[in-house]
Amino acid sequence: DTIPIQTERNWYLCVSHRPDTPCRKESHVRRLALAALVMTILNGCAAWHSPDARYGDQLRLAGRWDEAVQAYQRALKDEPFSQAVQTNLALARAQASSQHREKAKEFQAQGKWEEARQAFKRALMYEPMNADNQAGYEQMSRLKEAEGLYQEGIKLEHLGRTHEALEKYEQALELEPSFSPAVAAITALAKQDAMGEADERLRKPITLRFPNARIKDVFDMLAQAG
Repeated sequence: DTIPIQTERNWYLCVSHRPDTPCRKESHVRRLALAALVMTILNGCAAWHSPDARYGDQLRLAGRWDEAVQAYQRALKDEPFSQAVQTNLALARAQASSQHREKAKEFQAQGKWEEARQAFKRALMYEPMNADNQAGYEQMSRLKEAEGLYQEGIKLEHLGRTHEALEKYEQALELEPSFSPAVAAITALAKQDAMGEADERLRKPITLRFPNARIKDVFDMLAQAG
C-alpha cells in the first residue's frame, strides 16, 4: 500500500495509494519542512540587513577600516538595535585606531611631528579613552611646539644672536626633554670659544638651567649628543 522512495542522505518519503494509510517516515518530512522554514527565516533576516551593513562587512574584510566605520555608523541609524552591527562597528573602530596609531609611530620615527600628531588625533577619534593615543597625541603636540622654538633658535643663531638662540633652545628642551636637537644645539654653543661673558652660564652644569625638565632625560640626551 505504500511505496518507500529513498532520497539523498538516506531520507525517506512515503507515497500512499490510499489517503488513510499513514506514512511510516512522515517524521522526516516534518523535520525537513521545519529546517526549510528556519533557513527561510534566517535568510530573510540576513537579507534585511541594510546595504550599509553589508558594505561595511566588505570593507572590514578588505581592511579598509576608516570606510568600514563610516558604513557601520550609517547602518546603525537603520538598525539601532542590531547586535551584529554594533559589534562590527566596535571592531572597526578599534582596528582603525590601531592603524592610525602605527602610522603615527612611523611619522614620529622620521621626525615628522605634525604628521604624527595628526595621525594620533585620528586614532583618538576612534578610541578617545585609549591611553596610548592620548599620550602620543600630547607628546607630539609638545614636540611640534618644541620644533617651532628650535627653528626660531636656528634663525637667531644664523643672525649672530646666540644669546637669544640659546633661550629658544632651552625653552624647547624644557617643554619636551626628549627633543634631542635642542640638546645638540646647546651643546654646540657651549663648545664655542667666542661666546663672551653674556653667555657665561653655558659653562654651568646644563641641568641647572632646566628646573622643569626631567634630569635623567637631560643626562641621557647629553650622552647621546656626545
